[in-house]
Amino acid sequence: MATPAESRIQSQKLRYCRYVDTQQFPLLTSLILPSCTFNFIDYFSSSPIVEPSASGPVTLGFDSLASWTSYFSEKFKALQTMHLISGAGEFTKISEDEYE
Repeated sequence: MATPAESRIQSQKLRYCRYVDTQQFPLLTSLILPSCTFNFIDYFSSSPIVEPSASGPVTLGFDSLASWTSYFSEKFKALQTMHLISGAGEFTKISEDEYE
């Protein structure tokens, strides 16, 4: 059985997926700090969200939620996305208020 913290994390992950998949990007501000930074690595250079690269993995970096939202809201206009989440996930309790 999941702890209250694990349940809360799972709930937040599901909200993130729903907001992205339904392109409700403004609602992400209820989950993500404006100053959050994002780094994505596309190892196969085959994703429709990055430019093709023959030189190997493509890394996308964003310095804020606003820059991430701007990029992905444009890229997702012509796409239909669906995150699939099952189970409670794997959590390692680091301390009373920290999970990995």
